[in-house]
Order: sequence, then C-alpha cells, then structure tokens
Amino acid sequence: MKDLNDQEVLEAQIIENLEREDVHPLREAETFKLMIDKGNYLIEDIATKIAKSEKFILQRLSLNNLNAEWKKLFLRIKLIFQRH
Repeated sequence: MKDLNDQEVLEAQIIENLEREDVHPLREAETFKLMIDKGNYLIEDIATKIAKSEKFILQRLSLNNLNAEWKKLFLRIKLIFQRH
C-alpha cells in the first residue's frame, strides 16, 4: 500500500465527504474554498475530481461570500426542508 502525502490525504477526505448525498451546499462551498486555499487546486481540478461542471463549482464558491447571518439562515432553512 502506498503512503499518502498530506495533499493526497486531504484530497481523499474531501472527496469522501463530498460523495455523501446529504452534503449542504454551504459545506460544499467551504470545502471547495479549502481545496483552493490549502490544496493548490484550480476550479477545473475540483470539477474533474467530483465530476461536476466548473459552473457548479463557481456557484458553490459564491456561497462563501454570504455574511455570517445569511449563512446561518441558509443552513437552518436547508435543514428544515431536509426533515420533511
């Protein structure tokens, strides 16, 4: 078995988390930002890794621009709809 470097471990964890069906869009946005900031990924790289379009990645990334109150509200609203 191959030893993974820090970058590969981060990538494996991120991909595993993103493959869950119930991932909140805001969490995806934060994850994509982390990949760009810490993992030296480009938008195209993320799109390829998770089999989504670059437009999808950009739309998710834009959620990081919400202020704290809007983020909190968005998280609550999404949770309410998931329960029903």
